[in-house]
Amino acid sequence: MLCNKPQCTLQDWLSATSGWAGLVVAIFAAYYVYHQLSEQRKQTAFLIGDGTPTIEVFLCSMHGQRAIFRIVNWNRRVFSIRRIKIEIPGFITKPPVRLVFFEPNSEAPVEKLPAPIRPNGYLKEVHAANGWLDRQAAPHVLDFEIHFEDGDEDFSELLKHATVADRARVHVSCHYEDGLGKSETLSISLEALDFLPNSIKRSDFDMAE
Repeated sequence: MLCNKPQCTLQDWLSATSGWAGLVVAIFAAYYVYHQLSEQRKQTAFLIGDGTPTIEVFLCSMHGQRAIFRIVNWNRRVFSIRRIKIEIPGFITKPPVRLVFFEPNSEAPVEKLPAPIRPNGYLKEVHAANGWLDRQAAPHVLDFEIHFEDGDEDFSELLKHATVADRARVHVSCHYEDGLGKSETLSISLEALDFLPNSIKRSDFDMAE
């Protein structure tokens, strides 16, 4: 109640509403300041080398080729991949058997480095991206494919009725190799057709999307 109705005057009403208005303004101001401070903390963390690594799709699966994922290490610490988990609701696939990393070298062809995966999803061999120490240079990256079986793979039959709503989720558990044991889980979602190797023809409309 803003004021006692029998005794309510315009001055009383304005006085009461101004108090509530001040409270609302204070709440919005506090919310704005909180998010400003949060953004400042993120910017400060990035500047001192405490940025969070990211994962992205470097190349989608197309014409039977596997999708390639890229982890970008925005942190000054070495960042390693320890475990991987795949979720494709509505589709039954085997657990992945290996990750294949690409070792870029400007003086030689790209080399593929296989890393077998245990049944529980943990890698038998740890691969890592160096920390981003030279801020004038590009950050270090890890490019990798996900293999579900030996040899060539074609999931066209499995995906023949897949739509854009059918999505795969990839979760990568990683560690900062600084002796403190801090971990980070990077996740990404993409269309199942863009993830699993297949030879399904995509229309121009699909390609534009």
